[in-house]
Amino acid sequence: MNWASISKVEYEGKFLRPNKNYLFAKNSTLAPVCCFELQGAVTALPLVFSSIHDGYVGGVTEFCCVMGLKQDNNLLVGTDGAWNSTYIPADYRCYPFRLGTDSDKRLKVMIDQGTELINEVGDGVPLFNGDGSESEEFKQYIGGLQKVARNRYANQQVCKLLASLDLFQPFKFNYETTDGTFINLENLLSIKVEEFRSLEKDKYEQLRKIGAVDLVYAHFYSMERFNVLIGLMNKREASEQSLKTLGLGIFDEQEEEINFNFE
Repeated sequence: MNWASISKVEYEGKFLRPNKNYLFAKNSTLAPVCCFELQGAVTALPLVFSSIHDGYVGGVTEFCCVMGLKQDNNLLVGTDGAWNSTYIPADYRCYPFRLGTDSDKRLKVMIDQGTELINEVGDGVPLFNGDGSESEEFKQYIGGLQKVARNRYANQQVCKLLASLDLFQPFKFNYETTDGTFINLENLLSIKVEEFRSLEKDKYEQLRKIGAVDLVYAHFYSMERFNVLIGLMNKREASEQSLKTLGLGIFDEQEEEINFNFE
């Protein structure tokens, strides 16, 4: 994606179509999860902690959902761009926009310049009104971006406290596929269960006050959702193998002699 700040001069008079295509996320296997979307996320996908995730600067630990088991393979994005889950990360619902900073470190609304959602023929909703002010629809996107940014920052503070209490450990996921190969997820973190359960009261209270307990339990309860990803992976690979077999079969068939005698 090619992100650039939105210029009113450049985008005045342009329209935004509703997003029904998530091909922009087809290579992303992790996305940040905000506190306000925990209920939907915990029932749909495994939730872990990571300091290295797709599309974001590493070094800051965040709370994330896992969307794929192999590199650059988002199992929730179909070949047609359809999203195959009841839960869509808030960060993706804000696409094609995101918050960023300019050369002066000022916060700006950015847009993916490669998006096909922007047009000039009135198909969709306007970004700006005739007087140059932001449209109500664009303001809703901006409000969503700000909400996501606040929640991500809050979760980063949660992760800092969890790290200071030495509650993180490398996440272990080792799955043997049908062809005998193993899938290992790297650069992910999980919570030390026994250490968390045996926390001193004052330390537990520290976590509770900043909402960390909610994230920890969501992380625990979401682990069985890896079965969902395994099922999606197996289904996708079986479908790809069937198409491959079909393609080979077409060329294996013997051609019949064509008779041009129509009498």
